[in-house]
Amino acid sequence: MAEVLQDPVVDAALQQCAPDMSPTENRVRVSEIAAAEGIGPRWGAAWRANSHDAHRLIALAHQSGGSALQNAVMEEALRAHFVDALDIARPDTLAAIARRRPSSASATRSAA
Repeated sequence: MAEVLQDPVVDAALQQCAPDMSPTENRVRVSEIAAAEGIGPRWGAAWRANSHDAHRLIALAHQSGGSALQNAVMEEALRAHFVDALDIARPDTLAAIARRRPSSASATRSAA
């Protein structure tokens, strides 16, 4: 996790969330939050992905199932990207996320 969090882009994003903390303090803070959420030691994107289609899937989930489905799909997308190190720019990854949340799968097919 340390390697992932030592990215200048990550430091800049963390600085926006907690401007009074140093980059090191912010990394510790995020690591603790990740652990508390059950994300564990493998946290952080394996690479930067184009998340445009993932955002479309999340929006479609809201349209087809409201906030609860949108939140569930968002959790799946975040877990896929940050924990499972999957490429959320790939259509097959997004299709798998949609299949795990059945109400979003029909929305995905209608948007394609």
